[in-house]
Amino acid sequence: MSGLQEYSKSHTNQIVETLSDLVDLESFSDDKVGVDAVGAYVKNRLSHLGASVETVSQRERGDYLLATWGEGDGRALILCHMDTVWPSGTTQQRPFRVEGGRGLGPGVLDMKAGIAITIHAVEAIRDLGLTPSRSIRMLFSSDEEVGSPTSRSLIEEEARLRQGGRFENGPEGRGNLRYQGNGASGPRWQRPRKWRKCR
Repeated sequence: MSGLQEYSKSHTNQIVETLSDLVDLESFSDDKVGVDAVGAYVKNRLSHLGASVETVSQRERGDYLLATWGEGDGRALILCHMDTVWPSGTTQQRPFRVEGGRGLGPGVLDMKAGIAITIHAVEAIRDLGLTPSRSIRMLFSSDEEVGSPTSRSLIEEEARLRQGGRFENGPEGRGNLRYQGNGASGPRWQRPRKWRKCR
């Protein structure tokens, strides 16, 4: 583990550069062209690392990616989504930047940092010559921010394969809710010191 940590620290600038690239590629859920641009970037990066990458075409939303790296009896499953809640054009007002050791910009937290980390984790394992006992399976969806209406079945199927055919889906509920409130707009993690209660 220390080898991975040291590798990651020594490659901080490269990881931040990847994150900057991903943020610059705006990918609002309703913007298929934008989400597909992120998909093309991720596919290119993972392919260069030796992963096999399959594109799952979608008509209205961005295409999904299914990538596999390494070999092994089982598989480790990593789930990511490429779409964000930020409308196209947001980066013109809020470009990616690093302030106080933190990367900031539309979609950084949810979840382009996760995509960047996934790419560089595979790179680290390859460069360090590690041989995981499981293959790494990566699913990049494009509709998470709108409730995963079409990727849900694919996610569940990948989970079943990960569990060797055993998959239990516990009780849950879904629905849409409209409400009206007063307060500061934006995700709660965007301005944590300015939270306001809705009334």
